[in-house]
Amino acid sequence: ILRVTDESFFDNKPFLKLVPPGFENLPHLDDNVTAVGFPTGGDQISVTRGVVSRITHRGEILRVQIDAAINPGNSGGPVFDRDGNVVGVATAVLKNASNIGYIIPATVVHLFMEGTRETEGRCNAAAKSPSNPEGFCGVAFLGFGPIQTLENPTVRQYLGLEEEGGVRIVSVDPLGGCYDKEKGVYLIKPDDVLLSIDGILVGQDGTVQLPGRLSERISFSALVTSQLPTKPISVTILRKGERLVQTIIPSPRRYMVPRTSGYDAPDALYVICGGCVFVPLTKPWIDTKKRGDLFGTFGGPLTEENRQIVMLSTVLA
Repeated sequence: ILRVTDESFFDNKPFLKLVPPGFENLPHLDDNVTAVGFPTGGDQISVTRGVVSRITHRGEILRVQIDAAINPGNSGGPVFDRDGNVVGVATAVLKNASNIGYIIPATVVHLFMEGTRETEGRCNAAAKSPSNPEGFCGVAFLGFGPIQTLENPTVRQYLGLEEEGGVRIVSVDPLGGCYDKEKGVYLIKPDDVLLSIDGILVGQDGTVQLPGRLSERISFSALVTSQLPTKPISVTILRKGERLVQTIIPSPRRYMVPRTSGYDAPDALYVICGGCVFVPLTKPWIDTKKRGDLFGTFGGPLTEENRQIVMLSTVLA
């Protein structure tokens, strides 16, 4: 988080009001929005207007689609509702499409600011705090991998699923939130059926009703990622015909191949031995070397603490 050191910078400037967090404060479909920023195409401030087109997500993160024009340079700029309140931050535009832009909703912005309060605005592996001794802030994750939707009645019968809804858990992360370190057991296991999260029913397609919106649905993962890691989440599962309620402490997902420079991927870390330069395998290194095949092979979750893949990067002549 960037901070202005000279308070006089704010003299005679109005303060912006960020709408409160919570699904109930998300903008509604067809609400008018205004994007403000300094995009490419000129030197002065730019204002574009449109409406909210969709409440959606990217990966597992909640986001809002708008049709107000967003261009390179708009990212990070505020998006206002009709009352002048900030409902989100411009973040991306869909290329080769007409007026499809995306904003980070205010509830996620609040989440980031709250999650970095103890670390003075830093969000990386070194930012340890009393509530996060491992030093990884970031997105809450329950600790299981892919899910299988359960529209198929034969599969539902095999799993003993008589009620509506639910998705099958395919795999779990060895070090994910569903692993209870104290008891040494997994609270969620492969072939479990996820029925609800914090009392909200999960549909057989993996979606849940957007809280407070009867006709809108989002991915169940957005319920998890819209909360801080370490905040307990109650999940109801079906295991071999038995209905269980488990309390999961979510945590940011950790990967065998660190993915982001300055967050989990170390910068400029190497060892030279006998003229050979060794580096840890990271996503930035893979991108630089154009070795996407390595990411496909080793890009899964971290399987044990302190495990690291090391690559021979260069041989010095």
